[in-house]
Amino acid sequence: RHQMHQPAIVHQLKDRNAIQIPNPVYTCDATGRVVINIQVSGAGGVSKVTFNKNASSTSNGCLVDQALEYAKQAIFNSSKRESQLGSISFEFQG
Repeated sequence: RHQMHQPAIVHQLKDRNAIQIPNPVYTCDATGRVVINIQVSGAGGVSKVTFNKNASSTSNGCLVDQALEYAKQAIFNSSKRESQLGSISFEFQG
């Protein structure tokens, strides 16, 4: 039986606030920090996500898949900037 966990989440996107970052409920049998690089549109939606292996403390496939999936669903406030780069870190604790 797997326990359900929720990670700590930190986002970095200059001058933008997160309106919503879904908190993954995960059953992966692993721990660690997964950093996802994000590209955010002017409207506030995430248009691109990539796994940042160098900034992450794990490359566990289950955790990375969860983090990518939830990062795609994040919503930020709108901005005049067409496109902006940032990151979301998921700290998966056992």
